[in-house]
Amino acid sequence: MYKSEALSSSGVSSDPDSEYAPNEEVISSELVQPKSSSQPKEETKNLSDTSEERIIGDSSSSNSEHNPDENATYNTQEEYLAIPPVDEEIEAQIDKDGDIGELLPIADSAMHSPDEAKQMHNDKRKLLELLFDKGMKPREIVKNNYVELKKTQVYHLYSLYKKTGNIKRLKGSGRKSKLDSTHVQALNNIMEEHKGNISIRRIKIILMEEYDIKLSSSSVRRILLSTGFIYTLPNNKVLNGEVQRSNRIDWAKKHQDVNWESVIFLDESTFYINSAWNRKRWVHKSQLNYYSNKAKGTKLNVLGAICAKGRLPVHAFEEKMNSELFIEIIGMILTEATKLFEGEKIYLCMDNASYHNSKEVKDYLDKENVVKLPWPAYSPDLNPIENVWGLMKTSMGNKVYTTLYSLRKAIYDHWDNLNDDLRKRICNSMPTRLNKCIEEEGILLKY
Repeated sequence: MYKSEALSSSGVSSDPDSEYAPNEEVISSELVQPKSSSQPKEETKNLSDTSEERIIGDSSSSNSEHNPDENATYNTQEEYLAIPPVDEEIEAQIDKDGDIGELLPIADSAMHSPDEAKQMHNDKRKLLELLFDKGMKPREIVKNNYVELKKTQVYHLYSLYKKTGNIKRLKGSGRKSKLDSTHVQALNNIMEEHKGNISIRRIKIILMEEYDIKLSSSSVRRILLSTGFIYTLPNNKVLNGEVQRSNRIDWAKKHQDVNWESVIFLDESTFYINSAWNRKRWVHKSQLNYYSNKAKGTKLNVLGAICAKGRLPVHAFEEKMNSELFIEIIGMILTEATKLFEGEKIYLCMDNASYHNSKEVKDYLDKENVVKLPWPAYSPDLNPIENVWGLMKTSMGNKVYTTLYSLRKAIYDHWDNLNDDLRKRICNSMPTRLNKCIEEEGILLKY
């Protein structure tokens, strides 16, 4: 029923908010083939000697006592370059921090990449601060063109320097974006109409066609985030009441000494023939605890089990689960588990579905000498197999399945491709889950 490939070829990814399953970086490195995308960085352009002279003055005049008149004009390049050089002490300080050619790039920033242009601007500010430290006034700096910044910029930065002692950008400075109430209302209408299940590109089209509003993708995203929307997966969890939280804490404390390597984690899940059943969408923060995906359609129910000792099978079916069907499927799982446990006692972790606790199932487990561990209500976050379902659904959600056959095949393929080391780490995360449950006072954990 299952194959031997490793999940590294399946492209399955992890829940990015998980604190117990391996993190996204680890999972992605194991599940997805590495891609070499490194590209050599563009080398910074060297500055000409003339550029350097333009900033710090003609080196031939370094010993000159010449101090041009404030109102002097320069008719030739030679006259223009014959300006007083930067003080030797300043120059030494600059050289100490780095090569002068790197500190003073003067080429037009428009001719460079955004990163290079930003570095050039930062270097000019660095030099300007050094000049201020040496007591130079804005008038002298502008007049002698020591730093290629506009006069207004130099005076503005000098004002900042006098107030703060440096010219570093203040936190929160810069142009403040202003929300247009018309834009906000239009976006709220679109979100309500489409229940958040809409792309930024589609939002832009609707804004243009129905509201005559033209916004960039970044502006749409910024407004959504600033008004309380986030881009997330459906949340089908139930908020814990005080009693539920207390029960979870008690259960976690009582099971801290369990040898989890002797435990089988079993669970059911559902997979739909529906391209949107596991897609992210825009949801307002105030609705996070109540928002769930109610997508209906043709589906397959799936029952699977995992343990630290080795692989166990999964079964996909269309029928509604009941005690008889459960016993049939669990029988196939226990047949494989017996080989792995080699006579050891088998413990079973599963939720409190009605058929799990039926008399027929209890009698069957007793006959097979399998112990069912108690499980706290509404606690899917404590069952490691939930991470496996999450990995599978994330990977499978990138493809549309139009038939039950293709959906069933994908389920088996993804299950059979589960990486052994990953499965073991997921199962061995139980002690961490229990400790976290106690520390967080029983609230639902991110898994």
